[in-house]
Amino acid sequence: MALLMGVPVMGSNYSLELNSVGFYQLAKICQTPTVVVLDWVVAGKKPPTPRCCMALAALLAGVLTATINDVTVQLLGACVALGNLPMQCLQKVLMSKNVREGHEPLRFLERLMPWSALALGMVSLPLEGRALWNFGAHAFAMSIPAIFFSAVAAFFSQWSCCLVLGHTSALTFQLVGQLKSVMLLLGGHIFFAEESNPRMMLGATLAISSGMVYTYLNLEDQKKHKALEEHKKTPACNV
Repeated sequence: MALLMGVPVMGSNYSLELNSVGFYQLAKICQTPTVVVLDWVVAGKKPPTPRCCMALAALLAGVLTATINDVTVQLLGACVALGNLPMQCLQKVLMSKNVREGHEPLRFLERLMPWSALALGMVSLPLEGRALWNFGAHAFAMSIPAIFFSAVAAFFSQWSCCLVLGHTSALTFQLVGQLKSVMLLLGGHIFFAEESNPRMMLGATLAISSGMVYTYLNLEDQKKHKALEEHKKTPACNV
């Protein structure tokens, strides 16, 4: 679990360095079906119903339409992105599973964060270690406060992720991340007068409306499942 919390961070950054932003976003979209499969295989959760899957497909199509612009593929970048994909998704699935099973999020992070930092250092130093010397000792010393505050922000980010994953699911967490990208595009257009195009607006509308439909259908399915479980627990009355 510590490896899964540390290594994908560097893998994601390295993927963004090698690939275009469009291919990076495309790889992120592939996380949603991967989370569904891993939730089923690893956590034993039932896959979404067919109507929820249709809403998920429409949501991903909207995100794809709104966010993807330039997609250029190279062999090394594709290998890094595809290799990092299952690790990122497995991290979310296992974190959600552990917290929902009763592990306290703060104690969970207390045990894992030092080991995940060690794993991240072991991966990042061979890739970027030589570039650190280009800054010089004085510049590195001046950047230590920024590094410290960045580490604190990373801890609170992981803590909030644990809390959200413990109260929802890995799939819901992933969908919120997909919708966040769309909302950032719409916010830039509405509040900062950034340029947009009909394709982006159509994709954003499709993604947000599909997300609302998926939420409604998922809640309905949960209510039906809960009612069925309560009906099974109710003892039959003999006449």
